[in-house]
Amino acid sequence: MKELKKPSELHYKITKHLSGLILSKWETCRKFYITNVKMIFEKIRFQEQNMISYFAEIQRRFIELLRRKDNKTTSVLTFQKSFNQFMKQYPDLIENEPAQNELHQRVDDLFDDLSDISDTKEKEATAERDAVMKSGWVEG
Repeated sequence: MKELKKPSELHYKITKHLSGLILSKWETCRKFYITNVKMIFEKIRFQEQNMISYFAEIQRRFIELLRRKDNKTTSVLTFQKSFNQFMKQYPDLIENEPAQNELHQRVDDLFDDLSDISDTKEKEATAERDAVMKSGWVEG
């Protein structure tokens, strides 16, 4: 039986015409590869810029959402002013049961106002979050 040679031991004669064809095919493949790699990297850079811009906008909107003014401080300050004014005008009513009930009711009303404000902000934040989640940029 004839012994088979390893591919590295084989020597083929390649004509000039064949070597020219191989070189031509190689150059075509190389140019195609370089063109496609450049195009892919360009698309990656474009996508990266889109993502950076989008996330910067999301961050800006989130900071704006956090800094948005609400009436909690106004409600608390109004309550505080009213309470202090009442205590200055009627210090002897602090032990009075109906007066205490009225003050407790005012505290409950303040709590309800603050809860309503917080609930509204929570709904707005949830709507903003849902909009971000549905935008297709974030999976969740």
